[in-house]
Amino acid sequence: MHNQDLKQKIKNTKADLAMNTYRKYIAFSLITAAFITPASYAETLTVEGDLEVTAAGTAEGDLTVENELTVGEDTTVTSPAVKTDFKVESNGVIWAGEGAGFDDTNLIPTGTGSRMIWVPSKNALRAGEATNTIWDEANIGDHSVAFGSGKASGIYSFAFGGVTLSPSLGSAFYSSEATGDYSFAASGGNASGDYSFAFGSEPNSPLFSTAQGNHSIAMGAGGQANGNHSIAIGNYAQANGDHSISLGVSTVAGAWNSIAIGNSARSWYRSSTAFGVNNILGVVENSWRDSDPLFEIGNGGTSGINYSNALTVLKDGRMALGTHSSIAALQTQEETVQIQGPVLLGDYAGGTVPATPTAGAIRYNATENDFIGYDGTDWKSLTDPGTVTSATQLVDSQGNTVVSIDGNGDLTFDANSTVTFDGAVVSTGGLTTDALQVGASEAIDEATATSLIDLSELLPSPDATAQDWIKNFYTDDSIVVYVLDIDDYGNRYVTGYYRGGFSIGNDIDFQSASSTDYEVFLMKFDSSGDLLWTRSIVNDGSSTGVVVDNSSGSVYVTGSFYDTLEIVSGEVHTSAGSADTYVAGFDSNTGNPLWANTYGGVGSDSGGQIAVDGNGSVFVTGRFIDPLQIVSGETLTSNGSADFWIAGFSGSTGTPLWANSYGGSGNDIINGITANSSSSVYVTGSFWNSIEVVSGNTLTSAGYGDVLVAGFNGVTGAPLWANAYGNNSNGGDSGGEIAVDSANGSLIVTGSFRDSIEIVSGNTLNSNGGNDFFIAAFDDATGNSLWAGSYGGSSGDGVGKIALDGHGSFITAGTFGDSMELISGEILNSMGSTDIFVAAFSTTNGTPLWAKSFGSSSNDSVHGFSAAPDGSLTLSLRVSSATTFGSQIAFADALYTFAPDWLNTYAPVSPVQNTLNVYRSKAIGEHSIALGDHVIAEGDSSIAWGNGNVALGNNSTAWGNQNNAEGDSTSVWGSDNFARGDYSTVWGGENIASGANSTAWGRGNIASGDYSTVWGDSAFAANEAIGHSSTAWGALTKAIGDYSTAWGIFAQATGSYSTVWGFHSRAESYVSTALGHYNVGGFDAANNGNTTWIDYDPLFEIGNGTGNSARANAVTVLKNGQTTLQNKHWFASVDVDSDGVIDSGADLTAVPADPDGATAQDESSAGEALVVNGHTRLVGNVDISGIVTIQPQGDLSMGDFGGSGL
Repeated sequence: MHNQDLKQKIKNTKADLAMNTYRKYIAFSLITAAFITPASYAETLTVEGDLEVTAAGTAEGDLTVENELTVGEDTTVTSPAVKTDFKVESNGVIWAGEGAGFDDTNLIPTGTGSRMIWVPSKNALRAGEATNTIWDEANIGDHSVAFGSGKASGIYSFAFGGVTLSPSLGSAFYSSEATGDYSFAASGGNASGDYSFAFGSEPNSPLFSTAQGNHSIAMGAGGQANGNHSIAIGNYAQANGDHSISLGVSTVAGAWNSIAIGNSARSWYRSSTAFGVNNILGVVENSWRDSDPLFEIGNGGTSGINYSNALTVLKDGRMALGTHSSIAALQTQEETVQIQGPVLLGDYAGGTVPATPTAGAIRYNATENDFIGYDGTDWKSLTDPGTVTSATQLVDSQGNTVVSIDGNGDLTFDANSTVTFDGAVVSTGGLTTDALQVGASEAIDEATATSLIDLSELLPSPDATAQDWIKNFYTDDSIVVYVLDIDDYGNRYVTGYYRGGFSIGNDIDFQSASSTDYEVFLMKFDSSGDLLWTRSIVNDGSSTGVVVDNSSGSVYVTGSFYDTLEIVSGEVHTSAGSADTYVAGFDSNTGNPLWANTYGGVGSDSGGQIAVDGNGSVFVTGRFIDPLQIVSGETLTSNGSADFWIAGFSGSTGTPLWANSYGGSGNDIINGITANSSSSVYVTGSFWNSIEVVSGNTLTSAGYGDVLVAGFNGVTGAPLWANAYGNNSNGGDSGGEIAVDSANGSLIVTGSFRDSIEIVSGNTLNSNGGNDFFIAAFDDATGNSLWAGSYGGSSGDGVGKIALDGHGSFITAGTFGDSMELISGEILNSMGSTDIFVAAFSTTNGTPLWAKSFGSSSNDSVHGFSAAPDGSLTLSLRVSSATTFGSQIAFADALYTFAPDWLNTYAPVSPVQNTLNVYRSKAIGEHSIALGDHVIAEGDSSIAWGNGNVALGNNSTAWGNQNNAEGDSTSVWGSDNFARGDYSTVWGGENIASGANSTAWGRGNIASGDYSTVWGDSAFAANEAIGHSSTAWGALTKAIGDYSTAWGIFAQATGSYSTVWGFHSRAESYVSTALGHYNVGGFDAANNGNTTWIDYDPLFEIGNGTGNSARANAVTVLKNGQTTLQNKHWFASVDVDSDGVIDSGADLTAVPADPDGATAQDESSAGEALVVNGHTRLVGNVDISGIVTIQPQGDLSMGDFGGSGL
C-alpha cells in the first residue's frame, strides 16, 4: 500500500467517526490496519497521531511517529542504519540483537549472537553475547539475570562476565555459570550449588572458581568449594568438606568443619585446622578420633615432595613437636605435664639423646622420677637440693661474687654490690639480712623483715594483666555516661543519667519511669567489664561526681534533683527550690544505699565534685544562689549571682562536719576537688571580680574569670592558702581538675585559658588560638607554683580528669579541634570538629611522655577518666558515629578500658578454636571470621569484613565500613549501618534495622517494626518503617501503622493496613489508600479509626492540596460507599456566577467582574462540579440536582435511567 492510499484511508476513517458521535460505545483509534511497504517502494512515513500495528508485518525505511507507536504480536521493526533486529514475540518476549528466531519457530532466540532479551513469563533478563546455547530457553532460569556472557539457569540466579584464553591456548571462551538456585557467578566462575557464590578465574587459563556445594563460596583461580556451606578463597584452594574453609594457594580442607590456610596446607580430619606449607599428608576422616590432629603447622617447604609438621596438637590434648604421632612428645592434662619417652632440653639438632651431652642439658629420669642436669661431667638431681655443705655463689660476667649462700641459708652480698627493689636502690656495700636498709629512713632488722616486706608484692601479679574492653550504651532517647572512679581491685563505678530507655550492648535493658525526666543511675563493673550491680538513685535530676573509699568499702555520689528524692527507702526528700543538691553513700559490694542528704535554698542549687581522704571523711562542693543550711544552724549566704560551698561529711553516717561558702559579686564555681591522707583538701575552679578565701587576702580577677587554686584543713574546714591566675581576656580562665601527687608533695592542676596566662613567675604561657589548656604543679603545703606548661592548636582545646600511675607520671584526657602538638614532632590531627586525646606527662617537670587521639567525623567528648591499679585506664566518652578505639569500637556513649602500652604497640589477638583473624582483627566467637582493619567477629559463626565492622550476633555478617551486625542472623553491608533486630538486613549507608526480620536499604533509613522494610534516600531525615510488617519507600516517608505501606516523599501511612503514595500524602484511617498531593486524611480517633473499620472514615483519597495548611481532596471515597468530588482549579473548568451565567471557562484568577456586580470569586462553582476531559459514560440511575450546565469536550453517552428521570 502506498503512502497516498494510507492517507486516504485515514481520511475516510475520520469521516466515519464523525457520523457515530452518540453510539453507546465508541472505540476510537486513528488507524487499525496492517501496512506493508515493499523494499522497492520504501518511502518516509510520517504519522501525526497514534500509529497502531496489530497484525504481523514489516515496516522498512524511515518511520517517524510524533505521538505513540504500538507494535503487536510477531511484528518486526528493522532499522537499516543500525542493522539490529528488534522483535516482540506472541508470548510477550521482547528482544533485540542477533540469532535464530525470526522464523517464528522459536519464541525465544537461540544460538550464538549479541542480543538483549526480556522473558516476562520467567521474569528473566539477558544482555550481552551468547555463546552456543547458554541463552536458549532451557538455560534461562526463572527470575534470573545474566550479563556479558553469563549462564544463569538456576532460579533467582545471577551471572555476568567470563574468561577468554590467549591465542596460544586456543582462544577458548568460558562463561560464568550460575546453575544453582539463588546462585551468583562472575568472571568465569561456576556456581552450581544452591545459594552458591563463585567469583574469579585465572587469566588466560581454563582454571575458574567452582562453587559446587549448597551455600558455598569460591573465589580465585581454580578455587573449589565442593562441600555444603564451604568457603574456598585463593588459587587452587579446595574446600571439600561440609562447613570447611580453605584459604591460600593449593590448600585443601577435606573433612567436615575443617580449615586449611597457607600454601599447600591440607586439613584432613574433622574439625581440624592446618596452617603453613605442606603439612604431613593424611586421609580424609569425617568422624572424631582422639588420636587425630586438631591443629597443625606445616613446614614441609614448597618443593611439593617433603611433608612435615613443626607443631601438632592432637584432639586428646597432647602436643607434638615435629610429628603428629599418636605418641606425642608432650601431653598436658589437668594442669600437669606428663613426659613420655626421653626428652632432652638443650641445643640439639636431632631427637635422640647423645651419649655425652653439652653442659647445661636437662633430662627427665623416669627410673628415679626425677629431673637431672648435666654439669659437663656428670648428671645431677635438680629437684632434690640435699644439704648445702659449702657456699654457693652467684657471679657476674667478670667472675666477681655478687651473692653467696651458706649452709645455714644466710645470704651475703658483695661489698661492691648495689641492691635494688622495684627499680629503687635499697643499699650499697656489703650487707646481710641482719641489717637491711630500705629507702632512706626505715631500718628493718632480721626479726621483723618477713612481717614488713612481702617480696611477692614487688613482682607483677600474673593475673594483673590489663584488658582492653568497651561497653556501648545504646539509647532510644538520651543518655550521659558521666563520671567514674576505680577501686583497688579494678572495679569501675559509673554514674550518669538518661531519659527513655537504654541498653548496655545487646544484653541488659533499662527503662526510665518518665519519658520527660532524666533518671540517675549508679553502676559497678568488674575489671573485665562485667556488670555486677546497678541502682536507680534519682527519678529526675543529674549526677556530677562519684568517688570510692577503699578503706571503708563505700562509694559516694553527688548531683542535683528536682521535686522529690527517695534513695534510702522511706526517706523522702523534697526540693526547697527548682533544684537542690544531694549527697549519698552506698555499699560498694551490693550497691545498697547507706544514707542520703539534700541541701538547697529557694533558688536553683547544684551538686559539684566529691573526694575522700581515706580516713572516713567525704568532701563535697556545690553551687548556690539563695541562703541554705548544710550544718544545722549555720546559714550560708551568697555574695553574688552564684557562689560555691565546700563541706566535710562523715563517710559512715553522712553527718555534715563543717561547711563554708566563698564568692564575690560575680559567678564563682569549683570544678575539681581532691584530698590527701593527711585530711588536707584542695580545690580548683574560677571566680569573677574578687574573692576572699583566706581572711585578709582578697584575690581580684584580671578578666571575666580567673583560675582559683586553694587548700583547706579537712578536719576543720579552715582555709590554708589560695592563689589566683589569669589575664584580662574576655573569654575567661578556669581551673579544671586537681590531683594529689603524694610522692612529690605536690598538686597537679589542669585548666583552660585564652590569650596568655602566667602561673610560674616569669614564664608566660601563650594560647595558639581559641582556648588552650594548661597543666601546672603546686606545692601542697604552700600553694607555690612549681612548673607549668600549655598545649593546644588553633581551635578550642580542653583537658579533663587526671590520673596518677604511681610510676612518676600522670595521665589526663580531653578534647581538641583541628590539630595539636603535645610531643615535639608528633602532630595529633582531629578527624572531625573535636576529637578525644589521652596523654601522659612527667610529674617532675610536666614533660609530655606519650599522646594518642581518636575520634569520628564530628564532635566527640570525654566525660570521665580514671586509672586502675593494674595500669589500665577507663574513659566515659561520647562519639558522634562509630569510632575505633584500639581493637574496640564505640558507637555513641561508651565506657572504654585499655592498657597504656596499647597506645604505642598493637598487641595481636590470639585466635580461639575454629576462628580466623587477619590484620588487626579479632575473631572471638566459635567459627567466626574477622578480616580487615579493626574488625570484630564476636558472635558464633559470625563474619566481619572490611574496616571498623562489628559482627556481635550469632550467624551475623558485617561487611564494608563501620557497620554493626548486632542481632542474631543479621546481615549488614555498606557504611555506618546498624542491624540490631534478629534476622534483620541492612544495605547502604547510615541505615538502622532494629525490628526483627526487618530490612533497611538505601541511606539514612530506619526499619524499627518487626518484618518491616524501608528503602530510599533520607536526604535530610530518615525514611521510617515503624509498624509491624510495614514498608516505607522513597524519601522522608513513614510507615507507622501495622502492615502499612508508604511510598513517595514526605508520605505517611499511620493507619493499620493503609497505603499512601505521593507528596506529603497521608493515609491515616484503617485499610485506607491515599494518593496525590497534600490530601486531607483523618480518621475517627475517638473510636480508634486508625485500627478499626469506621463506615464514615476515608477508604480512598486523591489529594490536590497545596500545603499543610491547605490540604484538599479531589476525590474521597468513604467506607460506606459515598463519594465526594471536590475540585479547586481544573483544566477547562465550568465557571458559573451567582446568576447562572456561563462564562468563557478561563481560569478563575483571570475572570473579571461581571456587569451584574459579581466578583471574580463568585465566578467559581464553589468546588461542587464534575469535570471530565475525554469520554464519559454514566451507567445506572443518575440523579443530578441544581443548576446543570453541560459544556461538551468529547463524546458523552448517557445510560439507561430506568424511567426514574432526572
